Amino acid sequence: GGTAATINSQLGTSASITVGAGATGTITVSTSPVCSATSAFTFTFNGYVTATSGNWNTGSTWQGGSVPVAGAAVTILNTHNVTLNTNATPSGLTINSGGTLTLNNATNTLNLGAGTMLVNGLLSVTSAVNAASARLTAGTLTIGTGGTFTNSAGNAASVSVTTFNENCGATYNHDA
Repeated sequence: GGTAATINSQLGTSASITVGAGATGTITVSTSPVCSATSAFTFTFNGYVTATSGNWNTGSTWQGGSVPVAGAAVTILNTHNVTLNTNATPSGLTINSGGTLTLNNATNTLNLGAGTMLVNGLLSVTSAVNAASARLTAGTLTIGTGGTFTNSAGNAASVSVTTFNENCGATYNHDA
């Protein structure tokens, strides 16, 4: 998995580059010997970012067309609604304002381990998540100002968080 970038020139030529998860380095672009110009820039792959709404395990949901790999950082953008329909183990997860992540079955897990989840949009754990073991695990879950976490899980064991932070202006609904 990774993310792609396209570099276009004024001469109409372009180059596509795919950067794998966790990659860092330098990309150097050189022109023809006639122009003798060189340009270089450094890059760091900062994780997977949504391209549109969809299921977690669908490539077209993510920029670059690749599903997030285990241990990667993930960001859900404004207006994008993502449904967790597979087991996922990101290192960190950010739901931007206006973005939504929905967990709606008792078989799939979102396990951040000791990682951090920041909810500035909506995190919804529906009543269908009624499992005796955790379906959502995080080291730290923070509901940011304006963010909402609605936990309708039918079993309290379905959500396991070591540190829970609710910022001023955040909303936590537990209506199970």
